[in-house]
Amino acid sequence: MSRKKTKSDALYLSDRQPLTTAKLISLVISYILLIFWAFVILWPLAQIVMSS
Repeated sequence: MSRKKTKSDALYLSDRQPLTTAKLISLVISYILLIFWAFVILWPLAQIVMSS
């Protein structure tokens, strides 16, 4: 019996490892922390600019 190759059966040719669920969650948390940190830095600067 011949079986058609699906995308999951195909050879993985990328140098990068596939993104796992744990890595995806850590990536999302990293981006949330980065956006929060940028807000913490930029909010006082925006207040100074608006008050002057």
